[in-house]
Amino acid sequence: MKWIPDPTGRFPVRPYYELDELETECERIITGFLERRYGQIIIPVPTDALRVLIESEPAGLDVHADLSQEGEEIHGLTEFVPGSKPRVSIARELTTQSWRAHRGRTTLTHEYAHLHWHGPLFERYRPAGERHKCARGKLLPGSGEADWMEWQAGYISGALLMLRSRIQLLVEAFRREHRAATVINTSSVEGRLLAGRVSEIFDVSREAASLRLLQLGHLAA
Repeated sequence: MKWIPDPTGRFPVRPYYELDELETECERIITGFLERRYGQIIIPVPTDALRVLIESEPAGLDVHADLSQEGEEIHGLTEFVPGSKPRVSIARELTTQSWRAHRGRTTLTHEYAHLHWHGPLFERYRPAGERHKCARGKLLPGSGEADWMEWQAGYISGALLMLRSRIQLLVEAFRREHRAATVINTSSVEGRLLAGRVSEIFDVSREAASLRLLQLGHLAA
């Protein structure tokens, strides 16, 4: 990790991580947490475990929050309030509507990323009494580009739910079974089958599975 200027002006500097650093840290966090809690690594990571992971930061967690006033696309918020522990709010529909369970899981890990990776920055640099909310999918004003903090949280979310080492094992088994090429096209029959298998094994949406496979180079657009 190295420090570079923060283009958002939120902090004087911000951390820049190589992808391998993020992958290694995500694997360390999840495997260590699961082994302490269950004595083994469980895949998919149980949703209840993700909630406990957030609370272990420590942070307050409300999985039945009314976020309707925040806008239709806001499903999770992390508030950093100086002098007290952070608070994570998850839109209640992600908890009560079973068909949105996948979005609920990725939202939990997204907000955890803010807590673990970005919380220390708020603690160090933000002035006393200021309240900040992190909104998933936030764009930089006037640029159309993703906020670096939101991009990091999104990448980390996938890496926590779909561990790189476990994806590798699954992909290797899939290639042997289907005699598939080293890199599989996303739109091919094999590509759709592989994304579906990742979705099933890791309890994530097909969209999240495809994105993760693309990020790791197992699928090609």
